[in-house]
Amino acid sequence: MLFIGIDGGGTKTEGVVTDLEGNVLSRKFTSSTNPSASTITVSVKRAGELTAGLLAALPSYGKKNVYIFAGIAGLGRKNDISRWTTEWDRQAPDLFGEHAARIQITASHDGVTALYSGTRGQSGVVTIAGTGSFSYGINQKGEEGRCGGWGYLAGDPGSGFAMGQRALQHALRELDQGYGELSGLTSTILDRIKCADRDGLLTWVYGDPAEGRTRVAGLTGALFNAADAGDTGAARIIKTEARHLADQSSTLIRRLFADEMASGNTVRHVLAGGLFNRNDWIAPVLEEEYQRQNLSVVNVFPACTPAEGAAAFLRREAGLE
Repeated sequence: MLFIGIDGGGTKTEGVVTDLEGNVLSRKFTSSTNPSASTITVSVKRAGELTAGLLAALPSYGKKNVYIFAGIAGLGRKNDISRWTTEWDRQAPDLFGEHAARIQITASHDGVTALYSGTRGQSGVVTIAGTGSFSYGINQKGEEGRCGGWGYLAGDPGSGFAMGQRALQHALRELDQGYGELSGLTSTILDRIKCADRDGLLTWVYGDPAEGRTRVAGLTGALFNAADAGDTGAARIIKTEARHLADQSSTLIRRLFADEMASGNTVRHVLAGGLFNRNDWIAPVLEEEYQRQNLSVVNVFPACTPAEGAAAFLRREAGLE
């Protein structure tokens, strides 16, 4: 048997092949397989060609059964997953020829593979916090749930965009007042984007509408730098948004894992995404909230790539881990 994990993101897609012992035999990358950015037909074609490329590196694979778990961004609804797998079945004979019958695939969304990067195929909750944020979990009964992921127009609390937006508002309020010494946060933002006043800051924000959301989220670097230097306003923003992440994840943990925690089990909470690079600020807020709610939770970081985690899940399902 061979196990293939595919992590299909909005920017790139990773695929890995592992053997029964979990050794990575082949690894390849391709562009986005998010059907929302193209079509389901294109998404499947890219994932299929990636799979064919992975297997082509293993000349003897034709004699083995191949099991695939694909976590694809944009497959958040059951109907989307069904359409995607139906399209896979349609394309498989062209992609794999006589070997198609030996290849079985399970598809879901990329939150699953992100979770498995920290749990290696076991149950738990993952919070992904980058430009956006959301929490996803699955318990030992196979029950799933998610919180957050509202998108920036609805606020996306706890996200990099939300932090950057609050930092931006802080700076603009100070610049509007036009008197007194600027705070460390405002000065850090102005230095970072190399402008001197309110008009320059607004020009930077709105100068490229396609990049506006990314630019605002990118202000988190200035925000954390200012907090490190002792700016109380910056620290307050970080802690406020970190509490939103704590509320988001704890809501899901209570919903999915109440019975397991009552039985004495601890829930694994995987911290994924760029904001957790500053876990020195965020983790204490999460842990304080979990203690306040008497939740038995341990925060963990990804131990492997999401694609490797997906392959580990398949091995676990086969009784090999």
